[in-house]
Amino acid sequence: PISDESAMTRRHAAYALSTIGGPAVAPLTGILTHAQPETRTDAVTILGDIGLAAAPAIPALIEATKDPHEDVRRRAAEALGTVSQATPTAVPALIAALSDDHAQVRQAATFALCRLGPQAADAIEALEQVRDDENRYVRGDALHALERIGTPAAKDVLIRHLVPARWCPLTSPEST
Repeated sequence: PISDESAMTRRHAAYALSTIGGPAVAPLTGILTHAQPETRTDAVTILGDIGLAAAPAIPALIEATKDPHEDVRRRAAEALGTVSQATPTAVPALIAALSDDHAQVRQAATFALCRLGPQAADAIEALEQVRDDENRYVRGDALHALERIGTPAAKDVLIRHLVPARWCPLTSPEST
């Protein structure tokens, strides 16, 4: 049903599989290699909805962050933010996703690191690098992730960002 042509059937299958929870993880993990990107996207989304009970799927979700399809990568990063909250295992894959060509993938990775909080301490340097990302949501979520990580090193990066931020870049002698 998750690969059915009918959007309604797929949606109902997703609700059912999310409700089933843990017992659905193994079959959903197997779907992550399906030929259709929409089916893979649905599978990673459902695993994310299952949350911590989907922890056995973390290695497959990490692999899905390298999928050729942008939506699969984005949803895999989102899923890792909920599924891997008890472990830093996904942090290297999320760091790699911070340099994805697609802004939505980078945004999902920064928000996932935010959700991981202290588990994402190894991402501090990478989060510092995306403070100048072209996408404002990536920049904002990176700062929020640093706050959630909460280590002295993360706070130092935040302070280094905030000190010059007090100066308005629009203010000039001609426009006070």
